[in-house]
Order: sequence, then C-alpha cells, then structure tokens
Amino acid sequence: TLVHKLLLLYLARVRNAVGSNKISKISKNVGTLVCLENLGLSNNRISEVPESIGNLENLHSLTIAANQLSTIPESIKYLKNLELLWLHRNKISKFPKGICDLQNLTEVVLNDNLISILPECLGHLDKLETISIAGNQISEIPKSVS
Repeated sequence: TLVHKLLLLYLARVRNAVGSNKISKISKNVGTLVCLENLGLSNNRISEVPESIGNLENLHSLTIAANQLSTIPESIKYLKNLELLWLHRNKISKFPKGICDLQNLTEVVLNDNLISILPECLGHLDKLETISIAGNQISEIPKSVS
C-alpha cells in the first residue's frame, strides 16, 4: 500500500541511527539481529559487508550509500523481505547477482558506482518499480528491462 511504502521510505531516510559517522567496519555479528527491519549505514567509511548480512530475514530496507563498498556479498539473496536497497555513491563495479533473487524489491538505487553491466534477470523482478543507475559505466540496458 502507499502508506506502507511511505513509511519504509521515511524509516530508510530518517531512522539512519548510525549514518554519518566514521564507521569503517560492519561486525559479522550484525547477522544476529534477526528482528531488524531497517538498517541505515550511509555516509560512513565502510568498505565491506559481512556475509552474515544474509541472516537478516526481516530486513525491509538496507541503505549503505556513500561508503567505500566495492562488492556486495552473495548472501544478500537471502534477504527475501527486502523492498528498498540503496547502495549509491560507492565503488561497486559488479552488479550484485543476489539482487535478482529478491522478489519483494520495489526500489534499487545504485547511482554513482562503477557498474558496467546490468543482468537480464532485472526484468524478472515483478515488484520492482524504480531502479536508479545514473552515474555508472553502463552502455546497454538488458532487453528484459527496456
């Protein structure tokens, strides 16, 4: 519903309790926070996301924008309830394959990274309403998306 979507958007932008700090590492223990629904770590110095992030099965929004990420772990595919994924302003060069398994995604923001290829599977994410990829190195949009 629209109300649910607006609430998620609000939580992703406002309840960014650990954003805009000098955090350089996400503990592998983050995976024990299985009741967590929103995780905002934007504007830090994070260069790596632990595989244990995949244990956060109740996560609805994940924001790790404006950091130093170059990759996203494959375990992201286990975040089956994820709706919002914001990874803009990082150094990601390869589109995270696990994203194609996230059937509840409605919004993916990957602006200002180093991505050059988008996977065909993006067109099979039926709930995806917004994908933002400006400021990358993409030369072709997959047929399934266009």
